[in-house]
Amino acid sequence: MANPSWYDITFTELPTTGPSLFNNSIDVWNANLTNMNFAKISTGLKIVPPAGYENLKIRFLTSGSVFRFIKTNDPTKWVDVAIRLKHENLALQKVLPSTDYPIVAGAFGSPLTVTNLYMDVVALPPNSGQSYRGDYYFPLEIQIIDNDGFVLDIKTLQMTMFFRTPDVPVVPVTTFTLERYPAADAITTPYPYLGTTPMTPVGKVSFQSNEEYNKYRVRISPVGQPLFQFSNTNPNRVGTIPYLVAVPGRTTSYNNTFEVRLDYKGVIGSWYDEFDIGVSNVNYSNSKNTTGLYVSTLLIELISL
Repeated sequence: MANPSWYDITFTELPTTGPSLFNNSIDVWNANLTNMNFAKISTGLKIVPPAGYENLKIRFLTSGSVFRFIKTNDPTKWVDVAIRLKHENLALQKVLPSTDYPIVAGAFGSPLTVTNLYMDVVALPPNSGQSYRGDYYFPLEIQIIDNDGFVLDIKTLQMTMFFRTPDVPVVPVTTFTLERYPAADAITTPYPYLGTTPMTPVGKVSFQSNEEYNKYRVRISPVGQPLFQFSNTNPNRVGTIPYLVAVPGRTTSYNNTFEVRLDYKGVIGSWYDEFDIGVSNVNYSNSKNTTGLYVSTLLIELISL
């Protein structure tokens, strides 16, 4: 497994490219909606890694596994897009969600390699009524992974499309949703503890807003106890199994309450964020407890400062 400190990875959301793309947002009334170079990823090596680890992969994830702008206050309305990447001098290629594409970080001491991302808006919303007018957001997460599938770095790009002129206000909308993964039902508890256990994603947090307020946080806390730990459900059998919680690629691991900053969109006043919650280092206390069913509850809150 690669170490993220071996690599120099930079995500760049490209600014103005003429009248069609500004601050990674699109005004469909004044846009060339094809071949928009909206982002680039630069990758390089800080050391000489073991053989094979100079080869990386890039993966694209998005809501519903479809590349599309979704209307902020009505998910039944959307605009599909196509995404292509060009790594260095290789041929331009169309990409799909949840699929890995090889890139090369380059040689130690050499300039960073560059992967450019391009977008085409496939079709505009129907111009048949006011219900389709408003702000559309595109939740695109980009992961850089090693050949073992380990995530080295992650970035959620901030992209918005206006099916209106951008200076026309819309009704404020803020949503906060949680998704629980099936993996949360079967967390492995090793004994004896071997020094580390893999990160298991147990759920996902999704946030979107067209408000200008920029001080939201997500707080993740244990329920009914000071630390993140599983407790035996049998009242006649005591025992706890501690674990750590993190946002993979975004935070370190914590044994108690912590907060995650939401990425703010900035000058266009429309923003969103999306991230997994992961559990690792289960039973780091090396406790040998009685057998039984152990459960734990996380409290996940959207808070304002």
